[in-house]
Amino acid sequence: MKRFAKILTFISFMAVSQLMTSCLKLDIGDDTLTAYDMSLNYDSVYVMLDDTITLSPVFNPDSVTNKEMFWWSDADSIVYADGNDLIAAAEGITYVRGMSVQHRLEDSCYVYVMPRWEVSPYDYPFEIVVYADVKIGGETPSEDILIGAFKGKEFRGIGKWKEFAGKKYLEIRAYSHYDEIHDGKSEKINFLYYDKKNLRVQRFTQSISFDSETHGTISNLFELSIP
Repeated sequence: MKRFAKILTFISFMAVSQLMTSCLKLDIGDDTLTAYDMSLNYDSVYVMLDDTITLSPVFNPDSVTNKEMFWWSDADSIVYADGNDLIAAAEGITYVRGMSVQHRLEDSCYVYVMPRWEVSPYDYPFEIVVYADVKIGGETPSEDILIGAFKGKEFRGIGKWKEFAGKKYLEIRAYSHYDEIHDGKSEKINFLYYDKKNLRVQRFTQSISFDSETHGTISNLFELSIP
C-alpha cells in the first residue's frame, strides 16, 4: 500500500512538473531554475514592396545559447519567409510569426507592405516645389530617411537632400493633374517620412494646398517637423 502511494505521489509530481514546464518554459541546469521569455524587436513594421527585412528575437534573460528561429506568415502571398529573411511580395497587411528553436517560444508582428514611393513626373502636367527645413524630434534626420508627398494615399513626389552654404535642406517636387482649384477645391498635399532602418512611417504636422507655386526658398525654408 505504501509502495502504491509512493507511485501515485511520483506520478502527480511528474504531471505537475510537466505542466509547469509547458507553461513557463523552464530550463533546469546547474541547480538553477530559469524562466525564459521571448519577444520580437518590433510589434509592427512598415516595409516597401519587394524589400527584404529581418526581425530579431529578444530573450529574457539573454542567456539562451541557441537563438535560431522558425518564421512563417499568415499570408505568404503578402510576406513570405526565406530562412531568416522576410520578403515583401505584395501590398497588404499580415501577421508574421516567429518561434524559437530553443524552448519553442512564440511572438508575432504586424507587417504593413506599402507600394514603392515612385512617381513619373511625365504623368502629371503640374508641379509644386517645396524647399524645406526638416526636423524630427528637433533634429535633422539622416539622409537614409525617405520623405514623400501624398494626396490622400496617392504618392505624388519624393524629397531629395541638398546643401547650400553648409545648410542642409530638402527639395520636394510634387505633381498633380490639376492646377490650383478643381471641383471647387484644391488638392491637399501631406508629407510622410519612412524610416527604413526602424521600419516606421509617420506624418508631418504641416500640409499645403496644391497651387503650382514654390513654397519656401533657400534663405527662408518651409518648415516640416514632427515633435
